[in-house]
Formats: sequence, structure tokens, C-alpha cells
Amino acid sequence: MKTKKLYLIGFFVLFVSLVFTACDTFFSTSWGKERDYDPAKINLNVDNLDDWLYASVGRPKLAAAVNVKIKELVNGLPPGHPDRLKLQKAGVRLAIEASGVGTSLLSNVDKLVDAAENGDADALKNILDSILDDFRDSGGPAAANDLAEIIDQHFIDNASQTERDMAAVVLALAILGSQNITNFEDITLENLGLENNNGVIEIHNDTIDPIKVNLLLELLNKSAGNSDSLAGSFFDL
Repeated sequence: MKTKKLYLIGFFVLFVSLVFTACDTFFSTSWGKERDYDPAKINLNVDNLDDWLYASVGRPKLAAAVNVKIKELVNGLPPGHPDRLKLQKAGVRLAIEASGVGTSLLSNVDKLVDAAENGDADALKNILDSILDDFRDSGGPAAANDLAEIIDQHFIDNASQTERDMAAVVLALAILGSQNITNFEDITLENLGLENNNGVIEIHNDTIDPIKVNLLLELLNKSAGNSDSLAGSFFDL
């Protein structure tokens, strides 16, 4: 793996790790074996949304069930409705939790920092591969499917850069997984179905998970020129 790409990917994961640890108490390690949840029994509305977010701490299955309800509520509101945007923002955070990425990153972040500080490319690659495996083997694909039905252009235009970055992570990992890419060394725009055309990200392959690819495309182009953002760093892939 080339040094530039290695550290770009390291930035990719470190950035998200810092986002997780900065989100109050929402992201945490698992509280133990989790039971299944029936979305039909979840009484969710905008007023109690924060309570459900808090209850989903360390519970990926609950986060996934709550996001099913969020998807229903979002689809019942017109584009631009303020409650719709609030639900979408919560849906992004829940998608990170439901995908298993949050727990995986937090359990590996110390090793990741050590590997980056010591310039240990092999260790860094192994950690990144492990995170991708956790996403694929837990609730990652399903979380990405729900997220693709929750966010839209209005979210992309009005969310914070951090929220766009989190959405980009879930979608990008799902696109890679849909092509059976199992290690971070193969993260390229082409493998994400995209290409960089003179600073503008465009569709390269419209047969690769088209809904997710188009959402990722909009998220990345919204971040064009923002080198401090995770999504902006994709322009160097």
C-alpha cells in the first residue's frame, strides 16, 4: 500500500473515531448480549426521539429497529419539513450504531493510534480490515439500506459536515461490501462506482448499488474543497 493512501485511510478512521467519542454518550461499547426488537412496538415521535437515541447506546439491534421507525416517519413527511431533517440527522447516528462501526472503532482506536504513530503499515492495514469485517458481519448492510431510504438532498444540503461524513462512511462501506471487497487496501473511487473528473466526483459505474452510489456522490461533491472533512479526503483516493 502506498504511504499516501495508507495515511489517508488512517485519517478516514481516526476522524470517525474522534467523531464518535465527541458525540456525548451516544457511542459506547456493548452492554452485553442483546435481544431482538420489534419495530412495530417502538412508540417513536419527534418529542421522544432523544430518549430513543439514548436508549440505543451500545445496542445495535435496538438502533436498527428505531431506524426502521425513523424511516417510516421520514417517508410520511414532505421534503423540507423541519421534523424530517431532525429525524434524518438522528437516523445517521443510529445507522453508525446499528452498523457495528461505532463499537468496532472504539474497540480498535488505541491500536490504530499506536500503529499510525509507529508507522506500522501492516498493523494499520489489519485493523482497518477488521473494521470492514465487523461492518459486513454485523448490521452494516442493513443499516446502509435503511440510511439510503432516510437521507435525501435536503439532508445533504442542511446537515453538518460531521453528519455528512458519518453518512458517507456507512454508504461507502456498504458499497465496498456489495462488491465483496474485504480489505481497505482496495478502497478506490472506482471501486465505489465513482471517478474524479477534474475535481468533480462523477458516476463511473451505474450498476454498482446505484441509490447508495448517487447519495455518496452528492455527499462527496458537497464536501469538495473541504480538506478537513472526511468526505473531502475522498478526492485523493
